[in-house]
Amino acid sequence: MGLKRAIDEEFREIGIRAVSICPGGIHTEFAMGEGRGRSHDDPEVSTMMSAEDVSEVIYFTLTRPRSMRMMEARLQSMSEELAG
Repeated sequence: MGLKRAIDEEFREIGIRAVSICPGGIHTEFAMGEGRGRSHDDPEVSTMMSAEDVSEVIYFTLTRPRSMRMMEARLQSMSEELAG
C-alpha cells in the first residue's frame, strides 16, 4: 500500500494512476495446491470468488475516466470473514 501511495504521489501529475486491488479468496488452482489444505470438494473453496469476479473489478477500475483515479478496491465473497 505504501508503494502504491508513493507511485500515486510521484506520477499522478503526469497522468499515471496507481490502484491496489485486494481480493479475498479466489477459487483457482492456486487456492487448492499442495500444502494449502484444500481440495475442489472443500465447502470453503466452493464459496470463494471466481477469477471472473475479480477480473470484472479490475476491468471496471481500468476503464474509469482518465480524470479520476481509484485508490483501492477490496473485495471478498459474502461468506468470507472480514479481513483486517
